[in-house]
Amino acid sequence: MLIDWGRYPEGIDYAQRCISMAKEAGALQSIKYANSHLSDAYEKMGNYKLALHYKNEFLFIKDSILKLEKNKLITDMDAKYQSEKKQKQIERQNSELIIKKAEIKQQSILRNAFVIGFMLMLILAVVIYRSYIQKKKSNILLAEQKHEIEEKNDELNQQNEEIRTQRDEIELQKHIIEEKNQEVMDSIHYARRIQRAILPNEDILKQNVTDYFILYKPKDIVSGDFYWYAKRGDHLLLTVADCTGHGVPGAFMSMLGMSFLNEIVARKDITKSSQVLDELRDMVIRSLQQRGIEGEQKDGMDIAFIALNTKTLELQFAGANNPLYIVKTRHDASLQPVLDEIRPDKMPVAIHTEMMRFTNHEIQLQKGDILFLYSDGYEDQFGGPNGKKFYSKKLNQLLSDNSNKPMDQQKDVLDTTFETWKGDYEQVDDVLIAGIKI
Repeated sequence: MLIDWGRYPEGIDYAQRCISMAKEAGALQSIKYANSHLSDAYEKMGNYKLALHYKNEFLFIKDSILKLEKNKLITDMDAKYQSEKKQKQIERQNSELIIKKAEIKQQSILRNAFVIGFMLMLILAVVIYRSYIQKKKSNILLAEQKHEIEEKNDELNQQNEEIRTQRDEIELQKHIIEEKNQEVMDSIHYARRIQRAILPNEDILKQNVTDYFILYKPKDIVSGDFYWYAKRGDHLLLTVADCTGHGVPGAFMSMLGMSFLNEIVARKDITKSSQVLDELRDMVIRSLQQRGIEGEQKDGMDIAFIALNTKTLELQFAGANNPLYIVKTRHDASLQPVLDEIRPDKMPVAIHTEMMRFTNHEIQLQKGDILFLYSDGYEDQFGGPNGKKFYSKKLNQLLSDNSNKPMDQQKDVLDTTFETWKGDYEQVDDVLIAGIKI
């Protein structure tokens, strides 16, 4: 029922728990139906690999049930046959015993009881006749049972033929699905090359900042997170953005965002970071034809945008749900580095219930200060010994604790920590962290 309502994760969880309990109870029918529901759920979710896996599990359990029923039927018939065979042996033994007793009695009373002997012979004849009749009935019953077994075998053979036909059909469908999947994957890989080609060249950063790193780990082949930077006069412009969704939909949004940013910063009337986000939001709303009606998709992006004057070290920051973090230079080496947060506006670059202009933050930096911009993929990752999220508090502490290291080493620490925390868990979202040392 959950799967029919489109609540696939809950339905899948429920079905898997049913399989676990059914395996403990040995309830093959329950396991069969649960695998069928899992196959349907994954097929509707587009995960054809798992859909096929659980379909095969369903067919395997179904075949096992048929085999068990067939074996039980044969076992029952064999037990019945052995019972009847034993009964006939007893009857034969009784007949032989009666004959033997009759012969002994006949010898003992032959001289004086001819009449009694004649009666015994008559009784013997009756017993033999009854035994013959009983044997005849048994033979008829055995013939009927043999016929019934042959009919069951024919039925089982027909079912096996149907199973083989279904298996062949599944193999054909599997082949078709694999071909389609390969076509889709080829297209997505090509889209990744296009997306990577659109990302800006790192020469701009190398020419304008002392040291930097960009940790970029897409969840899928293409990413909904993107980074963008450009040089405009004395200003270095840098953006870290998290688009709605990930994979192919997120990649489309990211390419749209980079295209809009290139168009916006080329305009001379845009002089503040907040104006960039205001204009970007207007372009997203217009291009996606967002009207703010109920039920409409709220596609957009969360962004941290900075404009750094490379001569005066004056910094402008505007944020849409994504903050900016700064580690200020400490002249006293004994003091622990502190990560300061510049809070963003709590609204996305998209249609929203509140459509106020974005705030423009102005900060004076010093040489040695470090800027961090990141999306929420790192902090939302499940892992560790208890399967919990990493959370932003732990991430900020990690950034602060390692801020005295060279930027490439900070990147390695972040990457290693993420992979260790994730372990065997699936990556839940795109991961993007940019660090710049002034």
